[in-house]
Amino acid sequence: MIHVHPDNVRLVWNQVKPELERLLKRYPDEWIPEQLFAFLTHEPPKASLFSFEGGFLVVEIVTDKNSRKRFLNVWVMCARGAAKQRRGELLAFLDKLARDTQCTEIQYRTARMGWARAMKGDFEIKSIVLVRKV
Repeated sequence: MIHVHPDNVRLVWNQVKPELERLLKRYPDEWIPEQLFAFLTHEPPKASLFSFEGGFLVVEIVTDKNSRKRFLNVWVMCARGAAKQRRGELLAFLDKLARDTQCTEIQYRTARMGWARAMKGDFEIKSIVLVRKV
């Protein structure tokens, strides 16, 4: 796992943005790639980009306003090909990152049910959001 320094996000953005757009086209969400770019390059950064062979992830540290619990929020996880088979390595990295940043848990909200299946047994499903347009 390689942390992409905020000053270097621009150097890899042409590889990251198309993947984000592909994900959003298939799984629409509330955020846009430009929002992530701003969070990654803000001074100080509000989120961090990590790259690995075949993928990347974007995380942020969040403190819950009510419980004051600090958690590692996985904003986006993108893995292609053989990278999907490295789940154990990815989880070990996230666990260490959460511990190193004094987080008590890791949260990952996603519309991608494939991740829910892939992480079964490693994550507990806490809630499901149902949306009905009117």
